Amino acid sequence: MRRQLDINPKAFGNILNGSKEFELRLYDRETWDLQLGDEIVFTDFADRSRRLVVRVEGLLRYPTFRALFSDLDYGRCGPADSLEKKMAGIYQYYTPAQEDAAGVVAIKMRLLERL
Repeated sequence: MRRQLDINPKAFGNILNGSKEFELRLYDRETWDLQLGDEIVFTDFADRSRRLVVRVEGLLRYPTFRALFSDLDYGRCGPADSLEKKMAGIYQYYTPAQEDAAGVVAIKMRLLERL
């Protein structure tokens, strides 16, 4: 299956340059049915002409981002100086209430192409 998701410009660039191995999302209606082998077309929400395709190679579900980072090095999810800075960046997009209600997923991905 192929699906479309928007992504912020920094994360888009980090996927392209290889510094982001996992995409972090809420485990919600956009992600609950993802399967290994699915393709995701990410569109840069600041420049909708920038798109790339990744293949889902792994799915890690956790109740919270902090629980996820107890098993997964936060640096594999894009550059950050510290865990606290990574958490602050995540909370620019998601609230703790959303996180608690839905849970989270780390999507391991492999870049296939830039469109």
